[in-house]
Amino acid sequence: MAGESASAVAFHAGSDALGVYARASVDPKVYGETAILKTAYWFTDQYYLFLAADKNTGLFNVEFRLKQGDSIEKLKEAVDKTAEFARM
Repeated sequence: MAGESASAVAFHAGSDALGVYARASVDPKVYGETAILKTAYWFTDQYYLFLAADKNTGLFNVEFRLKQGDSIEKLKEAVDKTAEFARM
């Protein structure tokens, strides 16, 4: 995955028929499922979110899509903030 590192949160951005998206793949062994869900809730006012566990990798994928606009940079900021909130 593009932008993947040895950290607990990996970032990937792209576009499809629905528009641009950013995806954070989070290790639930580092950040529990409850922390991931509570953190995602804080972003529901500005973003559409899709959350799913990947059975192959064991990671929890959180996909962000803007409710208004089409900015990859704004989506990347949201993913970065997600990582910050999950550390709290």
